Amino acid sequence: MSGTDDVIDAWEISEGDFPSDGTTKEKLSFLVNYAVLAPSSHNTQPWLFRVGDAGVELIADRTRALPIADPDDRSLTISCGAALFNLFIAARHFGLDVSVALLPEEGSPDLLARVSVRGRKAPSDEEGRLFNSIKARRTNRMPFDKKAVRKDLIEKLKKAARSEGDWLHEHELTDEKA
Repeated sequence: MSGTDDVIDAWEISEGDFPSDGTTKEKLSFLVNYAVLAPSSHNTQPWLFRVGDAGVELIADRTRALPIADPDDRSLTISCGAALFNLFIAARHFGLDVSVALLPEEGSPDLLARVSVRGRKAPSDEEGRLFNSIKARRTNRMPFDKKAVRKDLIEKLKKAARSEGDWLHEHELTDEKA
């Protein structure tokens, strides 16, 4: 490579480049650019995307697994979930009504999700705020603050988990474990 080659920065994606008049496949390919901005454990970015005419498949990239640090692929799966959520929020922001099928094919454990376009739907205010947070997020490697998390924030997190069909368990640490 020479010094004159174009450098591609994933963070330089622009909403104005969305192919409004493009095919569904072109729109979905564009949205993957937002999916890959998701945080991932140890910055492994353990995802692959297969874009088709009507949907996107999210595939776990096991070549990016961390067998020592993450022997059960828990962090890998959570990282892929973050990318899936970014993809979903980006689709909603650009007015696409999408459905998400988790683990859609028995016997294909690496195929984590299939996102299909159902039509058009205006995004909610919350989806708009979440979309804006995709490019605003940053990694913070500073030590954690030892202050307790406010109860109202914990309740908001629990509510958010429930809205996704999940749960959140609060675990209180003693000073010696903090």
